[in-house]
Amino acid sequence: MKKLLLSAATALAFAPCAFADDGDKARANLSGVQEVPVVSTTGNGRLRLEILSDTRIDYELTYEAMESPVTQAHIHIGQRNVNGGIVLWFCQSATNPAPASAGVVPQCTSPSGSFSGSFSPAVVQTVATQHFENGNLAEVIDFIRRGLAYANVHTQQTPTGEIRGQIRGNRGHHGRDD
Repeated sequence: MKKLLLSAATALAFAPCAFADDGDKARANLSGVQEVPVVSTTGNGRLRLEILSDTRIDYELTYEAMESPVTQAHIHIGQRNVNGGIVLWFCQSATNPAPASAGVVPQCTSPSGSFSGSFSPAVVQTVATQHFENGNLAEVIDFIRRGLAYANVHTQQTPTGEIRGQIRGNRGHHGRDD
């Protein structure tokens, strides 16, 4: 009986728990070489995401050494080397304002910036050509986990984006390769 209990306890201790938080986090390192097309820049950045549920993502975006004033920063849906639509906003400027449906979006700072906060379903933007609907944060999270989203920071000199980073999610949690 002792061996059976010891075996059961050992199996439970080392078995993955369906309810345990296995670190559902995602991250990206942003650089000009990941932009489409590639940009030669001193700018760089880092994004950290923590997916807390299908209704909340906490984020921290930092960037530095941008070569001209920052106009906007956000998350797009798109695989590596492909541009996609904007679904979540980090910062905006007077020349590139976020839509009202993006919620309260802070002003971008230059040449460096640091932004943190939370995304909820209410701030998810529609990307009609990609069939993304307002408010569907669970779908955005699924694409983040699958590595099909990226963050980028746009500037006056490079309006299509000066730095970009493909978001690498915790693919072991819910990731799929399809």
